[in-house]
Amino acid sequence: MGKNRKNRLKIGVKYCGGCKPNYDRVELTAKLKERLEDKVEFMSHDSPGLFMVIAVQGCPTACADLSHIEVPVRTITGCEEAEKFISYIENIFAQKQNKEAGN
Repeated sequence: MGKNRKNRLKIGVKYCGGCKPNYDRVELTAKLKERLEDKVEFMSHDSPGLFMVIAVQGCPTACADLSHIEVPVRTITGCEEAEKFISYIENIFAQKQNKEAGN
């Protein structure tokens, strides 16, 4: 569990139906949770107060229905997008630290 839990971003996770996954979506999400544990609290995509939702899609078709989601959605269809998502979150926290330091 992250040390500073109250400052973590609340991010919802929405999985596709898994009709033709090219990778283990649950394993990839577990790795995201592990790598971002100090920055992100992952929860259900329909939880209140979310910063955003990640749509973990099993293939590039990315056909899961996201029309009901009212916060920003970032689609992940594999490891490359997962790494970009990690960089995105780390950048948010770096900017936050710079603001707090007065830079």
